[in-house]
Amino acid sequence: MAALDALVSGQTLSDFCLQPGRPDRRTITRWVAADPVLQARFTEARHLGHDVIAEATLQLADAPLPAGPDGRIDRTELGRLVDDKTAAVVYQSPNFFGVIGAIQLQRKPQLRGA
Repeated sequence: MAALDALVSGQTLSDFCLQPGRPDRRTITRWVAADPVLQARFTEARHLGHDVIAEATLQLADAPLPAGPDGRIDRTELGRLVDDKTAAVVYQSPNFFGVIGAIQLQRKPQLRGA
């Protein structure tokens, strides 16, 4: 199923469903709800996709910070990008990332280098 491949690669179900010729999100969630085997595969695909997003976030956070035109490093932009990736993962799996995700999002000033 192409939706599972998309999830494993870190793509959201919503983004997948917006592509031409794809079923809508409600249709896929109905299929998943009706089939326990598909539900297990779907859950596993999401977890694998979250790992992809987490790795991309770590690479982004560990990358050298580029200097702006004035020669200064803009930590705010990096913080925003890391925050966005973290929030995306937490939003997609609140039951899995609940407490840890909430703590990360509360640490927003630290992520932004403030």
